[in-house]
Order: sequence, then C-alpha cells, then structure tokens
Amino acid sequence: MTTLTLVLAPTGPLDSVRDALQDWSGAGLIDRVLWIEPHMITRSDVSALSIENGRLEGITLERVLGGADLTRVYLTVLVPVLAGHRVVHPEVERYVAEYVEATRYDAAATYVRAIITRVGERATSDVLAVDGWHNIVLSPEDSTGPGMGATELRSSTVSPTLGAHTAAGLAGLLGLWTDVATGPLDGDDGAVGGIRLARSYYRHLGAHGVETQLRSRVYDVSGGVPLPSGASLPVEYFNRPAEAAQAMSDRLWARHGSVLSTSTPHTRADTPSPVGGGERWRLFGGFLASALRNSVRPWVARAYQPVSAEPAAMMHSHLVNADPASYAVLTNGTLGGGLAASWADTRHAAGSLLAACDPGGEASATDPTVSLWRDYASGGFTLIDAGEREVGLPPIQEGASLRVVTETNLALPGDGVSFQGLSQPLAETLGMRSVAPYDVLATRQLDARLGVVERRGASAANSDTALVRRYFDEWRSYYAATYAGQVGGRIGDAYQRALTGAREHLAVLRTASGGHVELREVIDTQQGLLRWVQIGAGVTLVLMILSVWFGVQGTPLALGGVVLFPLAWLGTCSLIYARGGRGLVDLINSRRVSVGKEGAARQHVAAALADVCRLGIVYEQFLAWSRILGSVTDAPFGTPSRRAEAPETMVSDLPLSMRLGAAQTGEDQLAAAVVPLRGEVFETGWLSECWAAIVAAAPERLGVRAADLATGPQTILGAAAAAGRPGEESLLSVWAEALASSGVDASAGDEQWQRILDALGGRLSDVSDGLLGSVIDSRQLGVTVASDTFLRGLDSLQPLPNDRMSDGIMTEGARAVQLARVDRSHVDGSRRGLSRVMSLSQLTVPFGPVGLVAHHATPVLGQHS
Repeated sequence: MTTLTLVLAPTGPLDSVRDALQDWSGAGLIDRVLWIEPHMITRSDVSALSIENGRLEGITLERVLGGADLTRVYLTVLVPVLAGHRVVHPEVERYVAEYVEATRYDAAATYVRAIITRVGERATSDVLAVDGWHNIVLSPEDSTGPGMGATELRSSTVSPTLGAHTAAGLAGLLGLWTDVATGPLDGDDGAVGGIRLARSYYRHLGAHGVETQLRSRVYDVSGGVPLPSGASLPVEYFNRPAEAAQAMSDRLWARHGSVLSTSTPHTRADTPSPVGGGERWRLFGGFLASALRNSVRPWVARAYQPVSAEPAAMMHSHLVNADPASYAVLTNGTLGGGLAASWADTRHAAGSLLAACDPGGEASATDPTVSLWRDYASGGFTLIDAGEREVGLPPIQEGASLRVVTETNLALPGDGVSFQGLSQPLAETLGMRSVAPYDVLATRQLDARLGVVERRGASAANSDTALVRRYFDEWRSYYAATYAGQVGGRIGDAYQRALTGAREHLAVLRTASGGHVELREVIDTQQGLLRWVQIGAGVTLVLMILSVWFGVQGTPLALGGVVLFPLAWLGTCSLIYARGGRGLVDLINSRRVSVGKEGAARQHVAAALADVCRLGIVYEQFLAWSRILGSVTDAPFGTPSRRAEAPETMVSDLPLSMRLGAAQTGEDQLAAAVVPLRGEVFETGWLSECWAAIVAAAPERLGVRAADLATGPQTILGAAAAAGRPGEESLLSVWAEALASSGVDASAGDEQWQRILDALGGRLSDVSDGLLGSVIDSRQLGVTVASDTFLRGLDSLQPLPNDRMSDGIMTEGARAVQLARVDRSHVDGSRRGLSRVMSLSQLTVPFGPVGLVAHHATPVLGQHS
C-alpha cells in the first residue's frame, strides 16, 4: 500500500516543525512528506516542498497525485491555537481538500486537523472541530512512556518545544515513521467530527554493530569448519584427512585422466640388423674400387648416407640458433648461477622452441579444460561441506557417517598460509620470496634451490638455512597432503614427464649433431688403408709383369704368378680391411640404431614441446583456480558491506517520547546466539550458494573485458580458463588477483544473511531477544540502560489502568468526567534483523469542542494565513 502524506501549515513559527521533519528525514527516521503553505496555492495548481532523505525539493501536487500509485492520501492541517500564530483560512483548507478529491478520486482520503495548544494558553478558537475531519489535539505533554510521569508543555515553553514535539506527534499520528506500516487513523473513519486528544511514543533501536559482530562470528571459518547440518546421514570429521584428500583427487583424475596424458612416446632404442657378411663383401669391393680410383671419401659418404645424422643435426642447429637461452634452460634445467629453473621458465622456453619448429604449435597446445576446474572446485567444496554436486565426486563416507575436513586449509588452502619464512638475503639468493601452499612445482623448485645453497657452505645468505629447511619441510609435508596439493602434484608430475620426454628428444638431436666427428675419423682411417692398398697394388702389378717376363723367357712356372700375386694382394687387402676398416662397419651399425631414435625425435619433438606447453597451461590454470578457490574458502561469505544505518544515528534535541538507541551485547550472549545460527547457515552443500554468488558477481568485478559475460555468469568459468596463454594476462588471472587482493565480495553472503536477519525478526526472535541485553540511549551517550527500560512497555496494546493524558487544556467539566482518559492504543513497528522500530499512539474518546479551554465563540487569534 502506498500512502502520501500532505501537511498544510501556516507560515511563521511552525516552520520549526518542517525543519524537524527534514532533519529526521535525513536520518532515515521518517518517510516522504509534502509540506504546503498557503502562498504555494494558486487557482490553477498547488505547489509543495517534498521532504525526503533530508532534502527539500519544489514540486507540484498535480504531478505527485497523478503519477504515483496511491491507495491513501493523508491531508493534515496544522491548527495552532497559540497566541501570535497564524492559522490556515478554512476556505484554503476546503480548497486543498477538494483539489485532492478531484485529482485523486480513486485513492482513499483521510483528513486530519492537528490542533496545537499549550497548558495555560489564552488563545481560543471557534473552529476546533470540522465535520468529516479527524480533529486531533496533540496532547501538550512529554514523557518517556505510558505511566512514566509526564511533563506538561505550557504556554511559556512554546518556542523551544514546538517543532520537535509537534513533528513527533504528527509522525506517530500519521504513521510517518520509516518501517512503521500503519497509523492509528488508518480505517478509523467512525470517529470523525468530534475532538480527541492524542499522544505518541517512538523507539528506534539500532543493532547494526551487534549484527556486524554476529555475522563475523557466524560466518568465521578460520577456527575450523562446523559440521554441516541437514544431511540424511550423520556428519563427522575425517580421522585421516590426507587419505580423504587422496581419495577425492583419485576420483577427479578418474574422470579427467586424459588431461595428463602426453601425445608422444619417449624415444627408445631400436634393434636393427647389423651389417652382414654379404654387405661386408660389398663394402670391401667398394673400398677396393674407390682405392684404385683414389676416391675413398666419396665412397665412404655414399656408404654412410642411408644412416646419416645430418637431418637431425640440422634440426638441432635450427633450434639452438633460434633461441640459445631457451634451449639452455630447457635442456639443462638451470638458470645463471646454477639455480634450478622454475616450471614457468621451462614452459616459456618450450614455447619459444615450439614456435621455432612449428609456428602454429603453441596455439594448438592450449586446453581450456573447463569441466576439470568445475569438478576440481566441486571436489574441494564437498570435502568441506559434504554436499552432493557431481555424480563422480560424492561425499566421502566412512562407516555410517559422511565426513568433512576440520578446516578449509586441508582441502583448498589459500594464500594466507603461503611459505614466507625466508630472510631478505636468503630470498634474494634463492630468487623466491614466498610459495603458495598449492604450488607443488614451486615447492619442488624451492627445495632444489635450498639444496644448492646448502651445498655451497656457510655465507650470510645461508646462515639460517638449517632453520628454514626444518620449517619448510614441515610446511611442505602438511600442504602436500591437502586436496589441492594432491591434485597439483598429479599435474606437476605429468608436466615433469612431458618435460623429460622433450629433453630426451632434444638429447637425441644433440647427439646426432656430433656424428660428423665419428665420420671424419672413419674417413681418415680409410685414407690410411688406401695407401697400403695402393702400395700393394703397385707391388702386385710389378710382380705380375716379372712373372710374365720370366714365363716368356722359358720359365713356365713363373706364369703362375699372374694368378697367385693378385690373389695374394686381394687376401692381404681383405686382412688389412678386416682389421683397419671395421670402424666404418661399426659406425654404420651404430647409426642404424640411432637413426630410428633420431627419426622419432625429429618427428615428435614439436609434439613433445607442445605437451610441455599444454600441461604448463593446465598447471598455470590450476594455480589460478587454486588461488580463487582458496580465497573463497578463506572467507566464503565475504566481508560485510559498510552501509549507513539510520537506527544508530544519534539525533539531538528530541522530545522525551522519542528515543534512539544503539544495541549492545556481551560475549556470552554472542556465543549463545552463534550456535543456532551456524546451524542455519552451515547445511550440507553450503558452499554452493556462496560460489554461485561469487561467479555471478565476477563479470562486474572484472570490468570492461568481461562485459559480454554478464548475460550468463557461468560463462566466466569457460572464458577465464580458456584465456591462459603464456605472457597473456587472462581473465582468470585477473579474477584470481582481484579475489586475493580485495577478498570475496560481501554479496556472497548478503542474501543468506538477510534470510538470517528475517528469521531473527520472526521464528528466531528468541535468539534476537537474547542478544539485546542493553542499549546506549541517544539522550545519555555513554550510559547503558537495559533494553526493557529503553522500550518502556511500548509493545503493550493494553492501556494502563486510569492512564490519562494531560487534562490541563480541558475544562473542569471535561476533567470531571475524565475525557482525557486513554481509550485506545495503536502499536506498530518492525524488526529488521536485530534492529527494532516501535511506535505507540494513544487516543481518547471523542468529545465536543466545549470540553477544551481553547474553545470560544469569539476567537482571539492572529490573522488567517
């Protein structure tokens, strides 16, 4: 229901009422009011001042009445029966009432004349009661509550009390208080025409400070994860959390094991057939022929060509020349100074070499693996809250109970527990200042670098290495057993296997590049044999000529030398070649074994480097996701937003009937309230709602780059993961940095906390009551009073026996029949979490104007306004 309140007041001293309403509006205590003065009224329209949020804004009544969805309009005329005060002319009253009726005929209209007078006031009026209007005299009294003793407001105190007292009476009578839905005149049309006295009381108990303390206690998981409620089975803590983390990690990799596989086999030695007898004779024949032609070098080259290492050597040379530094990092695994290279160093080196041998290979090496990270998050969350999320990753059950970890760091540790126990000199020596608990490869790298420093001996940098080593080993052992450590360890192992495979291929190519040295040695040996063969051939030729000559001279047997001497030369050559030429055979046999490995290396080196890049990307994404999830589990409900809270705004110069206070509570009360509220929050699967809110808020948090993701928040998961190329600041890394540096946005827990606050105002009101033990009253800053004392019975609908309002403004006859006795009480208010707003308005029975001292046939008033 929408209600519009119009206040028509004469100019002059009643401006103080408008000022008070404006101040309270700025403090968030009252709803919107339209203030009208006679000079704002013309024949064609009525202007007004809109009082809202502490500001005054000129506006036309036609615009407000015509544009708002109204169900009720209150028109209230302030009628001061005070000496020297103007009043609104009755014709003006009627004109505005008729204007409202004509402009907004479909809304119910309530007309009120709020009569202001004081005890001892000599001014009178003959227009105190108007038919069809609620004629209400604001009782000239002030007190903290019913039956608490009232101070009469006399004519001598008009100026200091007029604004605040009148404004408070109007707010209660008209239901102007914020968070108070109804007023005492709503639906009270049977009492129009007569005159009634009215008084109001108001309490505003702000509890934002207590709510902030309570939220912090309820949502805090730094001291351990509470056992979730609402499960079909009992929930207990793991006895062996490391084994549970291993089991959940195994389930994850059973679903996504293909991510860790490599696309290329390692090089392996073939077993080709060696050079056989027939091939040896062919080599011998070729050797003799080349020797006789004096061309051994070309012949050796032709014999060696089928097993040449030249293609592999050329590829090796190409890779080395393309990026010598990257080649050295990848093959040696060290940086300058002998320190172990990081996984990022080797991954970037692999990317550089991959670009050299396959320009498009690095791009094809990317792998978004969105489902892997979704399941990774689900597995970690399930270890914490025993929620049912993925089919293959159910909660772990031991016996008849579901199990959860005792603290979030056993599943998804955050950056807050990073290893940082390094002195400045040692950190500079190691080139590392901290290691995240989930960064398995960086942990191994720090271990290796510490080993290097330890082996160097004493120095300023490593004087505390022993202490650091002991602390580091304990830290590494603890976090390696977490779920994140187990998952990261599997990825790290796969990366190391891929890196080893790439190094094997490069080692084969490097070995092939040295093959020309062996070939040169074989050629030199063959050249040495060539001289002996050529000498033997010359001697054999001379002996053959002599044999022919002696045979011609009559020695027939000498002709046998023509056959025997060549045969002897061939035999001698075969012996010489058998002993001196085996180097070529051995080289060919050796190269036949190597050529298969070199061919595999040339064929698969690009794929091996791509595996290193791909798994490096997977590991980089793992680090970013672990950082994100660790930030979430560190503070899953975010940091409470700091919002302005009207109930705890201390406004000065208030009447006694209007009290503002700030709730206070103690440690015992907080501890008692935390237990049932944590049962409301930490149900099985409680992290799902937090995670959904964080994912939904990610596009807005990432800014312009993620603007196109706002249409479907879940798309941030795929888009962030897919953008993880080397050297590129991905959405994933930006998101991780934002969460790590600024924390989880409070929106992750705001919606659920609002439900808790609603429950505290309803079904959990007993918990709320237990927290509001004391109040700091705005009238006595620094003084604490009991909450019951502060409320002063405002929640009672039953008037106190013989309770009456101030009758100092009534005639003796009216006092005699107790017309000032309280006849009806109207209580309304609201609870917003622990904060409370309460309003009590009381009315007398209707009576005629003659019951008031201010009634007179001939008024003594100022001019009409």
